[in-house]
Amino acid sequence: MADNKGVMILAETIDGKLAPIAKELLGCGRKLANEFKEELSALLVGSGVTSVAAEAITFGADKVYVVDGPPSERL
Repeated sequence: MADNKGVMILAETIDGKLAPIAKELLGCGRKLANEFKEELSALLVGSGVTSVAAEAITFGADKVYVVDGPPSERL
């Protein structure tokens, strides 16, 4: 476990935008990442979520990982 680094949150979207809870998680994650001097990452999963990546960066993520596509294609 000592090799694991960083903080990651799962960012929920609603109607093509970050959900309010995702913004809150990014804020909390940013504080935690800063405290530990680590990177904050967000994970976006869903259909049409690629465009939300920039919004996650705006709310504090250093990196955003995106899994975009219909549910049957993500399996």
